[in-house]
Amino acid sequence: MPPAANAPAAVLARPPSAAARARVGRLALALLALCPLLVWSAARLVYALNYRASDFFTFWLAARMQWTGQDPYSPADWLAGHQQFAADWIPNALYPYPLPLALLLAPLGLLPLDRAYIVWISLALVLMVTAVMLVLLLDWQPRSKHYVGPLLIGLLLFRPVWVSLRNGQLGGLLVFVVALAACCWEQRRWLAGGLLLALLALKPTFGFPVLGLGLLWLAARRQWAGAAGIAISGAALLLIAQLQNAQWLSRFLGVGQTKLGETFGYSPTLWGLAGAACGHTLTCTLAAGGLLAGGLLLATGFVLAASRARPGPLLALSLSLPAALLVMPYGWAYDQVLLLAPLAVATLAVARAGFPYLVSALLFFAVDLLAIALLLLAAATGEDTWSALVPLVVWVLVLWAARRPAGELRPLEPPYAVTVASRP
Repeated sequence: MPPAANAPAAVLARPPSAAARARVGRLALALLALCPLLVWSAARLVYALNYRASDFFTFWLAARMQWTGQDPYSPADWLAGHQQFAADWIPNALYPYPLPLALLLAPLGLLPLDRAYIVWISLALVLMVTAVMLVLLLDWQPRSKHYVGPLLIGLLLFRPVWVSLRNGQLGGLLVFVVALAACCWEQRRWLAGGLLLALLALKPTFGFPVLGLGLLWLAARRQWAGAAGIAISGAALLLIAQLQNAQWLSRFLGVGQTKLGETFGYSPTLWGLAGAACGHTLTCTLAAGGLLAGGLLLATGFVLAASRARPGPLLALSLSLPAALLVMPYGWAYDQVLLLAPLAVATLAVARAGFPYLVSALLFFAVDLLAIALLLLAAATGEDTWSALVPLVVWVLVLWAARRPAGELRPLEPPYAVTVASRP
């Protein structure tokens, strides 16, 4: 595919350079060295919690049922599983996630609950850090090393990170999947990136909007291999689950509809903001939320597909993530851990635009403070709808980066690519 006419340079895939491999190797060694500390910290966190009354127990129980022959979509088996492990908190009558997720997490079901929880928290934090570092390595330039500290500190102070770790949620896995898919697409490995990105469907309320926007971007770029990867991976997940349990999909949709009815208009999304503004009356919430969500999707889709300066894979996915968090029918603060990659992208874009170092280095910290301030507001008002401002701010930052002329971003040679000048 020829370079874009409006871009000052085209990035051509090639195997990682020796310097790039060295950076990846140092990152791997650093994470390996931190593993004992991560496991120790995760153990202290787990044993300080009532880990049977956690979201992770839901994932673990469904994973364990893959080995015991029980059906997580059977209310009787689901209740019996809670009783077997003395879990008094039963928020759902059956497993509220897609069956392919239980199949993917089945290895955790072989471990006792407490050890599985420790492994999961440790792995989630490693995957979050790796996702941020992958963004940094994709955008490497001589001064990029000065942003390692600010990005990691910003990550550790980000409220959604701690909520996600405490609840044992999926954010670490999903943000890593997005970052890895972006790496594949930046290297023009379209099929591999599509195969990975389809895993976001394991959390459909978030994954389907991202996949829809991703397919739109791929279609505008005529990268049909990426779309094929999404279709192949999604079909494989669905087929495997159907072969195991032909009834799971209808039961999953039923519990999803129940959960939507219980939470609609109260979560930190555009629907929640509309609900707060409308006094949580259903008709007003649907109308106002529909207008807001539709407008945001149209604006995002225009930037991804119809604008003259279409963003590259990393920017496109980074713009899609906060948009999906805002338009999903319901979601919670822990879902906003998916903003880690877009925040890293926004930080580096501000740095490339020529702002002083302190401005770019403190950008993540400023979003951390916003998230904490909105948490205090939630404690005062009794609902967390206004936390939707966090993904909205991140969406605006990434949109600003995506809409700037490529020449003003002053990109330098990344470690995984060679830049070749192109004609205007």
